[in-house]
Amino acid sequence: MNKLWSIIKSVLIIIGLFLLYNIPSFFLALEQPVLLWGSGIVIIGLLIWVAIKSGYFNSRAKLLTSYNLKWVLGAFVAGRFVAVIFTLLMGEASKNDIAIQEMTKNLPIGSLFMLLCLLAPIGEEIIFRGAILNSISPLKDNPTQVRQLMGLLVSSLLFSSVHLSSNVMGFLMYASLGALMGLVYLKTKRLECAIAVHFLNNFLPFLFLALNN
Repeated sequence: MNKLWSIIKSVLIIIGLFLLYNIPSFFLALEQPVLLWGSGIVIIGLLIWVAIKSGYFNSRAKLLTSYNLKWVLGAFVAGRFVAVIFTLLMGEASKNDIAIQEMTKNLPIGSLFMLLCLLAPIGEEIIFRGAILNSISPLKDNPTQVRQLMGLLVSSLLFSSVHLSSNVMGFLMYASLGALMGLVYLKTKRLECAIAVHFLNNFLPFLFLALNN
């Protein structure tokens, strides 16, 4: 019974986090930068608060180490390589990238930064690595490699499924990127490191969109 309740609780938390994360997107159509920033800051604060209360941030493992830095930079470089290879194989930008360009073409740079470089990295890592991966393979329990692999697989597939992939290549690209960030989380035991990789991964598209707006 306790195990069933634990599963139900985890699912409810994940659904709640996902709904919370998507609130600022409703302000995109209003073209109100102040509302977008205000809601974004509040939502990020709430997401972090839930993540801390749920134990997704591990303060026992060291954060600022050369080991963690190598994983962050290595995953970022690997992620860029993956993105380039899959984009070449698809012969065009992913449906998700096209949708982002369309939705953000009239956004001020500040609002663009909020969505791509703050809300997306923090929110998506808390949901997919903190909540989903960690619920399947809790780091505090020293999970087996099988549990870690299962958590990595499920979280990566779900991560890809929300990124509007229109073909197999696009789906595999986002699943691979999700797996890289999940691997960073498992290896460093710090959600902040996965967030850093996601931030770096989104910062380049932000620069491209900002310079072309």
